Amino acid sequence: MGRHRATRVRRAHANWEQGLNRLVAALDHLGENTKYSSNTYDMADQASASGLHAAGGMSPFGGALNPAGG
Repeated sequence: MGRHRATRVRRAHANWEQGLNRLVAALDHLGENTKYSSNTYDMADQASASGLHAAGGMSPFGGALNPAGG
């Protein structure tokens, strides 16, 4: 292999390695963002559900509007 070709191969390998490192970093960042979004959505979902569950057994006016025997 000629000296110029060896230099080009080393340069190409270095470029490939830098690109791969950037790709891995971008995927890691994407994973962190996805995890954050998922956790945020889950917490909001649980918070809204807890309010509904708390109000589920309550009736307005102390139950006076419920049908007799209900």
